[in-house]
Amino acid sequence: MLVIPSCSLRSKYIRTIPINQVILDPVNKLKYIIEEKRSNNNTLSKVASPYFGDEEPLVLEVSDESLKIANPNRFNPSVLMKNRIAELKDKVVQLNNHLNSSSKYERIKYYLGDEKDGIIYAVKMNGSLEESELELEAFIKSTWKNPDVLHSLMLGQKRLQSKLLELLSKESIEKEIVF
Repeated sequence: MLVIPSCSLRSKYIRTIPINQVILDPVNKLKYIIEEKRSNNNTLSKVASPYFGDEEPLVLEVSDESLKIANPNRFNPSVLMKNRIAELKDKVVQLNNHLNSSSKYERIKYYLGDEKDGIIYAVKMNGSLEESELELEAFIKSTWKNPDVLHSLMLGQKRLQSKLLELLSKESIEKEIVF
């Protein structure tokens, strides 16, 4: 008795292939022809039937999403679970390493990844308070020179707005006293 496995493509993908097209199954490497058959409720549907002719099949580049899942009776699910548990253990070790990192900036950078909206900036650790204050002053001056950055900072952070307003009002009062 000849047993031919069913096509490994999902029906959603089979619907996109024209009728009477001979295809080569990407998993089991058998030939199938796309036909239209009537189902039990009298509707037409496309199916992949085995093909034994000499016509050259169309080789398909199919993504994993378009393939049927493995039959659980023939596939050992405990292997999948062991692999998943190993992946989770590796992830836990990696996260624990980042939690124990020395600086808070490294932790923030790790959790944010590459998506930074211009709010967090990397400041070099120089070891002295004076150098850090100089870098901070240079950053503030560059922010005041660029109106786009200043505008986004003013709109995005209410606390920063109130602090800047406080500083500006103090500076204006000091200027009035000096003059």
